[in-house]
Amino acid sequence: MISQTAEYALRAIVLLAHRQGRPCTAQQLSDASNIPVMYLSKILGSLVRDGLVQSQRGPGGGFLLSQEPKDVTMYDVLAVVEPIKHYCECPLSDLGCNAPGPELCPLHRRLQAVGSLLEQSFRETTIADLMAEGAGNLPFCHADATGAPPTSPS
Repeated sequence: MISQTAEYALRAIVLLAHRQGRPCTAQQLSDASNIPVMYLSKILGSLVRDGLVQSQRGPGGGFLLSQEPKDVTMYDVLAVVEPIKHYCECPLSDLGCNAPGPELCPLHRRLQAVGSLLEQSFRETTIADLMAEGAGNLPFCHADATGAPPTSPS
């Protein structure tokens, strides 16, 4: 339904939200979320450029959310890494699709409707909502019960 990159971005944002303003390194996020650190670093770079995440350098530095979890939706995160595709005309028209003019054929009309419902759900779901559904635990696997990433080995 969504790409692996999109899921990874959501995992990272949820973990940062659980940190409640305490910076977290890319390695700590990688360890807690089971995301390869190099791949995660690229995702974090996109999230920083878009303003959803801040980066702090130096000792005690790392990444943290730029906004409160209640102010960030799943859509906000996905729009950075994987915008939802909208069909303006049937993508098969060059292959002889019989949809008239710029209209959609039945298949792509249905895909467009499903995409719109999905987008609406993502726009209505905040990161705080995801955290609340987890009842104090992360709403996904690979972290301890406090939601804190494991500390890096010294």
